[in-house]
Amino acid sequence: MKYETGMFGGSFDPLHTGHIHDIIRAASMCRELYVVISWCSGRESTPKEMCYRWILNSTRHLPNVRIRMVEDKALTKEEYDTPGY
Repeated sequence: MKYETGMFGGSFDPLHTGHIHDIIRAASMCRELYVVISWCSGRESTPKEMCYRWILNSTRHLPNVRIRMVEDKALTKEEYDTPGY
């Protein structure tokens, strides 16, 4: 079974082989896969442009992969902590 659309997101800071493995696997399960790179100015240790190029070069052979960038406004990871989690 193929899903029509899928999404795989993360900061990929840094990108590693586990990410690539999972992206390739997800791409095989979807007609179209969006890889969403989350970045926050001042919080990342790897420049967002480098993360983009890594993923682009690693998925060039997958015609159904689309890469999108999303700016994350949280200044710290702790801002994601909520009472329910």
